[in-house]
Amino acid sequence: MRFLFLSRVWGEHMKKHRLIVPKRRMKDFGTIFFVLLFFPYILNLLLHGMNREKLQEQESRAKQNTQSIVVMLPMSIGYARMPLEEYLIGALAASIDTSYEEETLKAQAVILRSAMIQKGKQQVYYDDKEQSYWSKEEMEAHYGEEYQTQYCKLKQAVEATESIYIAYHGNAIAPPFCALSSGNTRNGKEALGALDYEYLQSVPCKDDILSEHYLDTRQYTGHNIEELLADQGIKEGMGQQIEILQSDSAGYVLQIRIGEQELKGEVVRQKLGLHSACFQIIKKEDGVLFKSKGLGHGLGMSQYTANVMAQNGSQFMDILTYFFHDITIEKYE
Repeated sequence: MRFLFLSRVWGEHMKKHRLIVPKRRMKDFGTIFFVLLFFPYILNLLLHGMNREKLQEQESRAKQNTQSIVVMLPMSIGYARMPLEEYLIGALAASIDTSYEEETLKAQAVILRSAMIQKGKQQVYYDDKEQSYWSKEEMEAHYGEEYQTQYCKLKQAVEATESIYIAYHGNAIAPPFCALSSGNTRNGKEALGALDYEYLQSVPCKDDILSEHYLDTRQYTGHNIEELLADQGIKEGMGQQIEILQSDSAGYVLQIRIGEQELKGEVVRQKLGLHSACFQIIKKEDGVLFKSKGLGHGLGMSQYTANVMAQNGSQFMDILTYFFHDITIEKYE
């Protein structure tokens, strides 16, 4: 009897475990099958959602940061705060001919924006020695009946390049520009004497010689030169004692001697009101003749050649990478 009882207990035990074990295995297999079937979909959904949230966060941050840069414009009393992108419309108007192509205007807008971002501040005080700016009233006076048309054109160029700037080795730069070069833009190291401007390599601008403003001739008496350069130490009787000492590879005067004083070519250009520092001097009995080529300092982007490039189909990024060596075009975030 005891044997029969033990056999019955053992049999029930085995029967119980044979019934339970297959059920557990079936549940485990079902779980594994579900995970394998739907895991790729779930993973993709999670990653896509995270990427979308990250992208939205970046876009929001970029928009917020761009709008947070404020330009402080001097008023009769205190300063007026103006968002950078709005300021750029007036700065663009004051710095380029609006008859130029849209891509040329875009390139100029990016240059102006880069210079402001390069300061690395959320609040930038306007300096008329660094950039020119026209208010709406000044634009209305300049453009007259064409004001609305020209304003829309300028605004479109700024909006089309919103937040875009020029960087060199990861840092925003203040890229120079000029109306016309002498036929070649200047090398930054030669002109400025510093390695910080390696992105300023001399490039050909052969179309610049076609501009009606390319050549300019002005004559000054010795007395005129002495008056205009008096604050540079030029004294009476020194005005016609003038000699060019050094020029760069693009033909721009670096050093010039007047009497006993040595001056920078760019200083003489500005003081005498010459079109550029790429000049020759011809001494005459009644004075000195200055023959200059180009318009402006000759560094960076030549607006005239940039416009020819735009007319030939170049986009603003192509224009900028032509004039500025080894740069990257970035978006402010």
